[in-house]
Amino acid sequence: MAFEITGRAARWLFRLAAILLAAPALAADLPRDPLLMIDSGGHTALVRSLLFTKDGARIVSAADDKTIRVWDWRAGKTERQIFVPAANGEFGKVYALALSPDEKWLAVASEARPYCVDDDCIVMRLYDFVSGKVARVFRDSDRNMIMALDFSPDGHRILSGGQDGAVLLWDVEGDRPPRKFEGHDGDVYGVRFLSDGKRIATASDDMTARIWNLETGETLRTFEAGSGTDLRMAISPRGDRIAAGASTGRINVWSLETGERIREIGPMANVIGALAFDPSGEFLMAGIVNRSDKEEAPTVWRVSDGVKVRDYRAQLGETVNVARLSPDGAAIATAGTDGAVHVWDWRTGQSLRVLEGVGRRIWSVDLGEDGRQLSWGTLSTGAFGAVRGPVSRAMTLPHKTWYWTYGLGAPHDRRTFRPDGLAQRAATPEHPRLSLKTERGGRFGWEYMLVARDGEKELARIERSAWNGFRHTAFGLSPTADSILSGGDNGMLVRYGLHGEQMTSYDGHVTTVWSIAAVRDGLMASGGEDQTVRLWNMASGAPLTTLFAGIDGSWAMWTPQGYFAGSKSGARRVGWLVNEGFETAPRYFRADEMKGLERPDLVQKTIQTRSPLDLRAEGAEPLAQRIARETHR
Repeated sequence: MAFEITGRAARWLFRLAAILLAAPALAADLPRDPLLMIDSGGHTALVRSLLFTKDGARIVSAADDKTIRVWDWRAGKTERQIFVPAANGEFGKVYALALSPDEKWLAVASEARPYCVDDDCIVMRLYDFVSGKVARVFRDSDRNMIMALDFSPDGHRILSGGQDGAVLLWDVEGDRPPRKFEGHDGDVYGVRFLSDGKRIATASDDMTARIWNLETGETLRTFEAGSGTDLRMAISPRGDRIAAGASTGRINVWSLETGERIREIGPMANVIGALAFDPSGEFLMAGIVNRSDKEEAPTVWRVSDGVKVRDYRAQLGETVNVARLSPDGAAIATAGTDGAVHVWDWRTGQSLRVLEGVGRRIWSVDLGEDGRQLSWGTLSTGAFGAVRGPVSRAMTLPHKTWYWTYGLGAPHDRRTFRPDGLAQRAATPEHPRLSLKTERGGRFGWEYMLVARDGEKELARIERSAWNGFRHTAFGLSPTADSILSGGDNGMLVRYGLHGEQMTSYDGHVTTVWSIAAVRDGLMASGGEDQTVRLWNMASGAPLTTLFAGIDGSWAMWTPQGYFAGSKSGARRVGWLVNEGFETAPRYFRADEMKGLERPDLVQKTIQTRSPLDLRAEGAEPLAQRIARETHR
């Protein structure tokens, strides 16, 4: 799924009376614009949370693409989706899920800051798991995002962990404020009720895991995990062991009852992203956040002697930040950056099912020399996609000459293959002395500086931190070598001057930008983790069109105004999310259910003119008005 951002001139499409009448009053910071989405059949961004239903037949997953999916994992299909109120940017990314023991309620924590009015912030929602309707919202005044959730064994309480050491206990029913557990001084990434219902376990970025008395709030035991960050935790199904792993690549296993360290495992070359015990507690799976040049896969360790037993090679090099064992202990589900949920046999490491859609991340893009052909590729090798694969798919873009008008061509296989040279271009033939190079730095040692030089002279040092994308994942010089193009994590795409001053931002990608290409007449293309290729007006930053092309032959290209061209199956992939308030689940409308939005001519004109359409001049109906008319007549 991909989200479209409309740009500065048309950032909010939806200020029309038709929709105002159709939806309840909303806070000023929750947009009422239809939010354009792509439903590829799977997640298109980082998966942050997943769980099995108690019968083991279904998996529920949530991701940065702002969707919750319920899978029949054996059939490999999404049964249904659950939506949260969402907007562009971070708004609506889902961080944590928990399912009540009777499977009546699904607790959902998403990005909280958009849902704040003064000091009243909606930090969690309770959904009816069957209907997908919001039954209740939970508010907090501290604005701390919730990163972990768990239901009590009786289903009456919810435990949450979040930013700034926040550990809160919520009543499912009743209006009492949450009870706070004081002690952690770092973000809390793991919370669990122990099976006796009288104790809880937590893990924090302060590098401690703690066991608490639920009734008194007293810390019963503290486990020191040493140096590092990003502590992850697992409790054995028998409730007798606790494991914690962190950025150092080391895993410690302790006895819950005695507090004694049973085993230290590792170190691994990368950060520990997820942990899960087998039913016996004798084996431990570690998922990896790959941040080094040495790629690793999810690995199973024997606790008694710290020996590696097996790994899951299908996720080699992929970041795995969440894992969950099936109720019968036979299968384990793991997920991370590629958006796919992998289900594999715990005992053998054999893949049982990969839950994904028909889209793939875009590693490389190209516009040719004249901008008449858009090409892209979905192959890469190396850590972080450091080695881009060739462009293998292409489509003809509309282009006007004095004698002919070329129309929009459907995607096709390229006859010739060449590496993506534009994505990481650091110099041009006209300006051979200019160069770009990344250097590591920052808190975790993997954030990037982009250094621009003219020969030996340093021109600029551009930092990506946690607040603006972490890394320069794609970079290059503009065609005239007068500016620097850079894409980063979280969809951050920026044009800088040669001395590092920010010139233009390009808002649209949901997550990591992996490739950039530009041509001299002002057209720029980008591709990324969200499985879309996007065309931009390089000078203004205005989004022009977005392309989704599935491996099943479906494709769609659409404008910010909601008009699209594509295959018949591609039309089923395009839809819009309409917010209906903070306390109500949004509605979703598919493009093929509304007539008159398939307008290849408008898509072509947008690309030709390099600017968003003036709908009044085109005699086209605004999308908001169309949705209101189609759904409320």
